[in-house]
Amino acid sequence: MKKPFVVLATTVIAASALAAAPAAVAYNKDAYAYASSHMVEAKDIPKALGTYRTGIDFYAGADSPEIFLCSLEKGSARVMGARYNFGANYRNANKKSPRSVGTSVYQFPSSKAAISGFRAVEREAKRCTGTQSDSSTGDDGVTYSWTSNLQNGKVKGVKVAGVESVFINSDYESGSSDQDREYLADTYAIYTLVNDVIIVTTFTNTNESSLKPAETKGAHQLAFNAVTAWVE
Repeated sequence: MKKPFVVLATTVIAASALAAAPAAVAYNKDAYAYASSHMVEAKDIPKALGTYRTGIDFYAGADSPEIFLCSLEKGSARVMGARYNFGANYRNANKKSPRSVGTSVYQFPSSKAAISGFRAVEREAKRCTGTQSDSSTGDDGVTYSWTSNLQNGKVKGVKVAGVESVFINSDYESGSSDQDREYLADTYAIYTLVNDVIIVTTFTNTNESSLKPAETKGAHQLAFNAVTAWVE
């Protein structure tokens, strides 16, 4: 994977390499080793997003069929075509914390294919807007419902080779007729094109229905740090 020309609007915070995880036969070994050693480290997660423990839960898979964008009243918005999917989940230092962070890297067969995939992300992300809701009643008579207020747009502060990242924000509520308390979550996902991959950084807070400005800013910095780690 060649290093692209990178233009970013915030200060670089370099992430040092992690030890490469052992390769599996089904994966591209070079890509697997590169990905496992180029995930952003816990120390580079902005404090506004919480405090996370050293080490990550790394995963990898071949023939990743889709990149999920958002749930809709009828189906969902998603993009097909990635070849591999690498990712990391970060463990919050406070087990009771409602905050979580994740990074996914979708590798395409070529830079041209990744550009095509990212254009599809830009196009499909526009469907992730407004209020979406649905409900259903099970055989037990319990009604389950969810509502999601969606927004999308460009992240001008995270730009690679002149291409701005895309964000999708989902304020989510769900519940059932047999429960008094609803489940709340705000998920902010950023999609960034980098050479032959699309990097998705995600921050979720399950204790509120809208992010604080500092959290949104921190999510932008997280995306920047993830890109920096990937290309170094």
